[in-house]
Amino acid sequence: MPGAPDSASADDHLVTRLPGGRVRVAVLDGVTPAPDTPEIAGIDGGAAAAACFRAVLRAEDDVLRAAKSVGRFLRRPTLSPRSQPQTCAVICDLPPRADSRRASIVRFGDCEAWVRVLDRWRPVLAGSCLTPDATGRLVHWQREHPSATLDEAVVAESLLTGEAAYVTAPVGCLPEVRPEWGALPAFDELVLASDGARLTPERLDDIEAWVTALRGEAPPAAEPKPFDDVTVLRVRGV
Repeated sequence: MPGAPDSASADDHLVTRLPGGRVRVAVLDGVTPAPDTPEIAGIDGGAAAAACFRAVLRAEDDVLRAAKSVGRFLRRPTLSPRSQPQTCAVICDLPPRADSRRASIVRFGDCEAWVRVLDRWRPVLAGSCLTPDATGRLVHWQREHPSATLDEAVVAESLLTGEAAYVTAPVGCLPEVRPEWGALPAFDELVLASDGARLTPERLDDIEAWVTALRGEAPPAAEPKPFDDVTVLRVRGV
């Protein structure tokens, strides 16, 4: 679901088989470009970064190797971290049903992963990709500038954050990859999503109704981009 009816989504997703019978599932969220983020092949840097990472994840077995390769391709040394073409992602490699190994799951940036065990939902990887201090600075700025445009908000984010602000960074944002790994238990259902889905346990209880009604929700307070692209991928019965 794109953020606006007349725009293309910068999100992407992947479901593909890997050697040994594993299945890779992923959701990717191209980061909204800054005013000076360059286009790639004629499209905005965020959408291009998501498409590039998706393509490499199909061909490369090792997630970290894929992320490093894409990061080197995307990086523009003269730009600040926020101005780089970059993409968030959450990626899970599921072993065959008969395999006793645990699934591996990792995120870059602020995509999300949740699991349902019996009738209880809990986050595996969720929340801001920034440190609490950096998040607090951005929230304060948004409250002080409620009428700011999206470009103004992105420029402010660039000024208020630097390399040290990231707990986990989108691919392409920093010179090195900064992943966040999660511990995935045996589950009845797994949900991967871009941050535009705004997931909570209550919303996950009826995810179809939530996604359908999402555009009717009031946007977050002081949010310069009221609605974001939304991608939700569900895995059941593993």
